[in-house]
Amino acid sequence: MVFAARFYPAKGKKGFSLATLIQFNREYLEWLPIAAKEGNVEAMRDLGIAYHQGLGTRQNQAEALKWLGLAADRGDPRAQYFLGKCFLVGQGVARSPLKAQLLWNLAADAGEVDAMVELGDVYYEKDDFERDLERGVEWWLKAAERGDERAFLSLGRAHALGKGAPKDLEKATAFYLKASENGSALADFLVGQAYYKGLGLPVNKDLAFTYWQRSAAKGEPLAQLRLAEAYHKGKDRPYDPEKAAFWWRKAAGNRHPKGAIRLAGAFAKGDGVNQSYVEAIGWLKQAADWGSLEGMSLLAAALENLDWEEVDLPMSQYWWELAALKGSPKALRRLGLYHSDKGDHRLAAKYWKKAVAAGDLEAAADLGLAYLESRGVPFNPKKALNLWRRAAAKGGTAALFHLAELYYDGLYGREKSRGRAAYFWRRAAQKGHLESQYRIGVVYLKGDGLPKDEAVAFQWFMKAAERNHHPAQRRVATAYRDGRGVPVDLEKAIYWLQKAARGGDAEGKRLLGDAYNYGIGLPMNKRQAVVWWRLAAFYGDPLAQVALGEVYLEGDIQLQDLSEVTKWWTKAIEGLSEKLSEIKPPE
Repeated sequence: MVFAARFYPAKGKKGFSLATLIQFNREYLEWLPIAAKEGNVEAMRDLGIAYHQGLGTRQNQAEALKWLGLAADRGDPRAQYFLGKCFLVGQGVARSPLKAQLLWNLAADAGEVDAMVELGDVYYEKDDFERDLERGVEWWLKAAERGDERAFLSLGRAHALGKGAPKDLEKATAFYLKASENGSALADFLVGQAYYKGLGLPVNKDLAFTYWQRSAAKGEPLAQLRLAEAYHKGKDRPYDPEKAAFWWRKAAGNRHPKGAIRLAGAFAKGDGVNQSYVEAIGWLKQAADWGSLEGMSLLAAALENLDWEEVDLPMSQYWWELAALKGSPKALRRLGLYHSDKGDHRLAAKYWKKAVAAGDLEAAADLGLAYLESRGVPFNPKKALNLWRRAAAKGGTAALFHLAELYYDGLYGREKSRGRAAYFWRRAAQKGHLESQYRIGVVYLKGDGLPKDEAVAFQWFMKAAERNHHPAQRRVATAYRDGRGVPVDLEKAIYWLQKAARGGDAEGKRLLGDAYNYGIGLPMNKRQAVVWWRLAAFYGDPLAQVALGEVYLEGDIQLQDLSEVTKWWTKAIEGLSEKLSEIKPPE
C-alpha cells in the first residue's frame, strides 16, 4: 500500500501540489489515508496538507494538524513549514508565533525554501517576531541560493530601499533580473521600471516597454495598468484609447481595483469602448466590492448623480457609509454634508470632526463654518480660525478661501486687510480652488488689495471660465468686448457670453440681451434681446428688469402694459436698494 501511494507522486514544481495532484493523480488521494496510517511520512504530510487546504477532500483542520504534526515530529521539513503556518495565524490551534518560528527554523535548516522565505518575510516586515531586517535578508539570501524568485524580489527591494542591506540600485536591479529569468511577472515589471527611469540600468524606454509587455502578458496588473496609461495619455506610445481600455480590462480581470475604476471611466465617456453607464457602474461596483475606498466613493457619488436613470440614493448612502467605516476621510466629509443638508447639524459636525481627525482638509473648512454659524456645535470663532489656519498651513484650499473672506471684511476680530485677503485667495487659486481663481481675478481687475493688472485678471478669469465658472465666463466675455487685458475680439466675447448666459449667470443673460439689442458681435435682434432680458429679470438682475419695463412701456415688441412696467421697475428699485445697502462708505 505504501508503494501504491508512492506510485502516484505529485507533479508540483516545489514540493507538494494538490492542484496538480487532483488533475493528474486522483488515485493518489485514495491511497493516502492507508499509506499514512501505515506510517509513511510523506503520506502523513500530504494527507495533512490535503485536509489543511481542502483540496480533494473536505477541509478539516483537526485532521490536518494531526497528520502534519505526526509528519513534523518525524522530521519532515514540508510538514514543519505548513504546521508553522497554522500556528502563525491560529488556524485550528491556539495562535503561537514562537512555535511557528521554531518549526520554520527546523524546516529551513533542513533546506525547505518556503520556510526560508517566510522567515525572511516575518523578520523583515511583520510584527509577529521581533523586527530584525538584517536577519530577514540573511534568510532571503539562503533562499536565493536555491533559486527562489520570491527571495530575489525581496532582496531587490531591500537594496532599493537601503533597509537591511546597503542601498544599491544596481544590486537591486540584478536581483530583479534574476527573478525575471525565473519567470516572475512582477520582476519583469520592476526591470521595466528600472530601464524606464534609469534605476540601476541605463535608460532604455523601448526595453522598458518590452519588459512591461512581457509582464502584462503573464497577468501582472501593475504592468497592465502601466501600458494602459501609456496608450491613454499618448506618452511614449501612440495615443490609442482602445488599447488603453483593453489593458484596463485585463487589470480589472486580475482583480486590480484601479483597472476597474479606470475602465469604468472609459465606459462613462465612451473612451475606447462603446459608452455604457451600466458598464461604468458595474465596474465601479467591482472595485468597491474588492475593498477599494476610491471605488466606494466614486460609486456612491455616481449613484447620487445619475443622469441616465433614476438616482439610487439609498445605495449611494450605503457605499458612503461603508467607505466611512473603513476610514475614508472623503466619505466621512460627504456624510457630514449629507446630514447637514438634511438639517441634522449635530450629526454632520460629528462626521466632520472624524474627517478632520483622518486628515481631510476640506472637512476642516466645513467644521469651521459650523462653529461660526452655530450649526451642530456651539458658536466658537476661535476654534473656527484655528481649524482654518491649520488646514491652510497644509494647503487646504477651502480654508484659505474662508480666511481670505475674513480678512477682506474684517470679521470675527480680524483686522480688515485687503492685502492679506488677496494673499490667501491667490494661494488657494494657485492650488486650483475655483472660486478663489475668480475672486483673485476681481482683485487684479479692480486693484483691490493688489496692484491693478487687467492682463493678470484676465488670466485668472480664463482659468475659472475653462472650468465652467459662469461669472468668470462673463468676465472673460466683457474683457474681449472692451479690450481689458486682452485685444478686442467680439467673436470670442459672444462665445463666452453665451456660455455664461446659458449656464445661469443672470448678468450674462442681460449682457447677451444687450448684445442682441445693440448689435454688438451679433445681428441686431430686439426680440431675442427681450428673450434674454426676460430670463435675466426673472433671475433678479435689476438692469434687466429696468430694460424689460421699458419694453412694456414702449409697446413695440410687447403690447403696452403699464402694470408690467410698474411690476418690473418696482423689482428693479428693490434690487438696486438692496445692492446699495450692501455698499459700505470708505473708512
